[in-house]
Amino acid sequence: MTSKRYAKQRALLAICLLVWTGALVATHIPAGKIPPIGASDKLLHVLGYFLLASIFWLTLKGYDVKRFMRLACVLSGLIAYGVFDELTQPIFNRRASIYDWLADVAGTIIAVIIMETVLFIIQRRRASSTTPA
Repeated sequence: MTSKRYAKQRALLAICLLVWTGALVATHIPAGKIPPIGASDKLLHVLGYFLLASIFWLTLKGYDVKRFMRLACVLSGLIAYGVFDELTQPIFNRRASIYDWLADVAGTIIAVIIMETVLFIIQRRRASSTTPA
Protein backbone atom coordinates (compact mmCIF):
# COMPACT_ATOMS: atom_id res chain seq x y z
CA MET A 1 0.00 0.00 0.00
CA THR A 2 1.34 3.41 -0.89
CA SER A 3 1.80 6.04 1.77
CA LYS A 4 -0.52 8.37 -0.18
CA ARG A 5 -3.30 5.77 -0.12
CA TYR A 6 -2.69 5.06 3.57
CA ALA A 7 -2.88 8.80 4.34
CA LYS A 8 -6.18 9.05 2.42
CA GLN A 9 -7.63 6.13 4.37
CA ARG A 10 -6.55 7.59 7.70
CA ALA A 11 -8.01 10.99 6.76
CA LEU A 12 -11.34 9.38 5.82
CA LEU A 13 -11.39 7.45 9.09
CA ALA A 14 -10.57 10.58 11.12
CA ILE A 15 -13.32 12.59 9.39
CA CYS A 16 -15.78 9.74 9.89
CA LEU A 17 -15.00 9.51 13.60
CA LEU A 18 -15.23 13.29 14.00
CA VAL A 19 -18.60 13.51 12.24
CA TRP A 20 -20.01 10.57 14.21
CA THR A 21 -18.75 11.99 17.51
CA GLY A 22 -20.28 15.36 16.68
CA ALA A 23 -23.59 13.72 15.83
CA LEU A 24 -23.60 11.72 19.06
CA VAL A 25 -22.98 14.85 21.11
CA ALA A 26 -25.50 16.94 19.16
CA THR A 27 -28.30 14.40 19.49
CA HIS A 28 -27.82 14.15 23.24
CA ILE A 29 -27.87 17.82 24.19
CA PRO A 30 -30.58 18.21 26.85
CA ALA A 31 -33.90 19.45 25.46
CA GLY A 32 -33.85 22.85 27.19
CA LYS A 33 -30.41 23.70 25.83
CA ILE A 34 -31.10 23.17 22.12
CA PRO A 35 -31.15 26.46 20.19
CA PRO A 36 -34.08 26.93 17.78
CA ILE A 37 -32.96 25.84 14.31
CA GLY A 38 -36.03 26.71 12.27
CA ALA A 39 -36.11 23.48 10.28
CA SER A 40 -38.33 20.42 10.49
CA ASP A 41 -37.13 17.90 13.06
CA LYS A 42 -37.71 15.05 10.59
CA LEU A 43 -35.77 16.85 7.86
CA LEU A 44 -32.88 17.27 10.28
CA HIS A 45 -32.98 13.55 11.03
CA VAL A 46 -32.98 12.65 7.33
CA LEU A 47 -30.11 15.04 6.59
CA GLY A 48 -28.13 13.99 9.65
CA TYR A 49 -28.31 10.31 8.86
CA PHE A 50 -27.67 11.02 5.19
CA LEU A 51 -24.40 12.65 6.27
CA LEU A 52 -23.50 9.85 8.72
CA ALA A 53 -24.25 7.13 6.16
CA SER A 54 -22.41 8.95 3.36
CA ILE A 55 -19.21 9.48 5.34
CA PHE A 56 -19.32 5.90 6.64
CA TRP A 57 -19.87 4.63 3.07
CA LEU A 58 -16.96 6.74 1.78
CA THR A 59 -14.71 5.47 4.56
CA LEU A 60 -15.53 1.84 3.82
CA LYS A 61 -15.06 2.43 0.09
CA GLY A 62 -11.72 4.08 0.83
CA TYR A 63 -10.66 0.90 2.61
CA ASP A 64 -11.81 -1.18 -0.40
CA VAL A 65 -14.57 -2.94 1.51
CA LYS A 66 -16.50 -5.01 -1.04
CA ARG A 67 -19.96 -3.84 -2.11
CA PHE A 68 -22.07 -6.40 -0.22
CA MET A 69 -20.15 -5.92 3.02
CA ARG A 70 -20.16 -2.12 2.58
CA LEU A 71 -23.95 -2.11 2.12
CA ALA A 72 -24.47 -4.50 5.03
CA CYS A 73 -22.26 -2.42 7.35
CA VAL A 74 -23.79 0.93 6.43
CA LEU A 75 -27.41 -0.21 6.49
CA SER A 76 -27.26 -2.40 9.59
CA GLY A 77 -24.86 -0.07 11.40
CA LEU A 78 -26.91 3.08 10.87
CA ILE A 79 -30.24 1.38 11.55
CA ALA A 80 -28.88 -0.03 14.82
CA TYR A 81 -27.23 3.28 15.72
CA GLY A 82 -30.56 5.04 15.10
CA VAL A 83 -32.22 2.73 17.63
CA PHE A 84 -29.43 3.40 20.15
CA ASP A 85 -29.66 7.13 19.48
CA GLU A 86 -33.41 7.25 20.10
CA LEU A 87 -33.37 4.96 23.13
CA THR A 88 -30.64 6.94 24.91
CA GLN A 89 -32.14 10.39 24.34
CA PRO A 90 -34.60 10.17 27.29
CA ILE A 91 -31.55 10.00 29.58
CA PHE A 92 -30.85 13.58 28.45
CA ASN A 93 -34.41 14.86 28.84
CA ARG A 94 -35.23 14.31 25.16
CA ARG A 95 -38.06 12.32 23.64
CA ALA A 96 -37.49 9.05 21.80
CA SER A 97 -39.61 8.73 18.68
CA ILE A 98 -40.26 5.93 16.20
CA TYR A 99 -40.88 8.64 13.60
CA ASP A 100 -37.45 10.13 14.21
CA TRP A 101 -35.96 6.66 13.78
CA LEU A 102 -37.89 6.17 10.52
CA ALA A 103 -36.49 9.49 9.29
CA ASP A 104 -33.01 8.22 10.27
CA VAL A 105 -33.59 5.05 8.24
CA ALA A 106 -34.85 7.11 5.29
CA GLY A 107 -31.73 9.31 5.33
CA THR A 108 -29.53 6.22 5.48
CA ILE A 109 -31.28 4.52 2.55
CA ILE A 110 -31.21 7.69 0.44
CA ALA A 111 -27.48 8.06 1.08
CA VAL A 112 -26.74 4.45 0.13
CA ILE A 113 -28.79 4.70 -3.07
CA ILE A 114 -27.08 7.94 -4.10
CA MET A 115 -23.55 6.77 -3.23
CA GLU A 116 -23.96 3.42 -5.00
CA THR A 117 -25.54 5.10 -8.05
CA VAL A 118 -22.74 7.65 -8.33
CA LEU A 119 -20.15 4.88 -7.97
CA PHE A 120 -21.90 2.84 -10.68
CA ILE A 121 -21.91 5.82 -13.06
CA ILE A 122 -18.23 6.57 -12.40
CA GLN A 123 -17.24 2.94 -12.93
CA ARG A 124 -19.32 2.75 -16.10
CA ARG A 125 -17.68 5.87 -17.53
CA ARG A 126 -14.21 4.60 -16.66
CA ALA A 127 -14.95 1.27 -18.31
CA SER A 128 -16.29 2.88 -21.47
CA SER A 129 -13.34 5.27 -21.72
CA THR A 130 -10.82 2.42 -21.48
CA THR A 131 -12.63 0.17 -23.98
CA PRO A 132 -10.94 0.28 -27.40
CA ALA A 133 -13.12 1.84 -30.09
